[in-house]
Amino acid sequence: MSTRPFTSENTMNAIQRIAVTALVLTAMLAAGCGDSFTPVSYVERARVLGARVSAASDPTRAWIKPGEDATVTWLMAARRDPTPMAWAFALCPGTSCSDAPLAMMSGQGTVPAATFTMPDGSALGSARTVSLLGAICADGTLGFDARSALPTCTGDGASDTNVSFTITAQLGDGTNHHPVLADDLLQLDGADWTTGPMPPVDSACDPTTGLPLVGATPDGQKAVKHAIRLVSDGNDREIYLGGDPPAPTLEELQLSQFTTAGTLDHHFSEIPATDSRPDADVTVDWEPPAAKDVGAQGLVVQLHFVARDMRGGIDWIHRALCVIAP
Repeated sequence: MSTRPFTSENTMNAIQRIAVTALVLTAMLAAGCGDSFTPVSYVERARVLGARVSAASDPTRAWIKPGEDATVTWLMAARRDPTPMAWAFALCPGTSCSDAPLAMMSGQGTVPAATFTMPDGSALGSARTVSLLGAICADGTLGFDARSALPTCTGDGASDTNVSFTITAQLGDGTNHHPVLADDLLQLDGADWTTGPMPPVDSACDPTTGLPLVGATPDGQKAVKHAIRLVSDGNDREIYLGGDPPAPTLEELQLSQFTTAGTLDHHFSEIPATDSRPDADVTVDWEPPAAKDVGAQGLVVQLHFVARDMRGGIDWIHRALCVIAP
């Protein structure tokens, strides 16, 4: 395979192909996958769970004014922390890079991020959005395939992801803010599950960390499921003018759940716009791994929760627990 560095001279074709690939993958996920596939909520390798854009002048705001500086940060989950990564992105008007990118950026580290300036009105034209298209390579070397015009991620254990993220331009007074999960109530089996240490995935449990203890499923026995409950407060959802004709509308909130071991009974939870409770809640059941997969010293499991208001706002929280053998 012929490869070249991922540079401005060859990124144009790669970005266009990435956009098509992202659309195909989205369609496949929307159609659903069979039982032979790994559950989408399971973290088996380094993967993207979401992306968050924040205005430099107001990090709580998810819509960016023309000419304003902002940063997109990608939420990554992996089975090793920290995980070295490299990335390359192109900023394009609308949802594709049919013309030359407005800007290009690349970097490396443990948290993929890109800082950019939202184009002014003349550069935006009729577009209400811009898109950040590119690739993230974990545990490998990011390059470019000269034949296929696609990015490559090479190396033992390397994991690559093509990404596409749309950013809304704030063209008037109306705006949108990110939900805030840090002050929400999260419970495990009815007990408050507060922020705590995040030991490495699959490591032995350290009793001094104070992580919640959960029993593994004994061989030949039916698993005991554990209820995880999130209570969303009034900071998470805003009222905006929506519909035709426009009318005050409460945001919905979609929650995605991920785990590094065990099984979640569903990947998505939802608080619909029709649920106007100030403390609306959702619950998902988590089934611990089998005893044969847990060592004598126990097993650290990480769970990730990502909330979206479906208008560009996003936030996430993380928790860890200790699974012990029976």
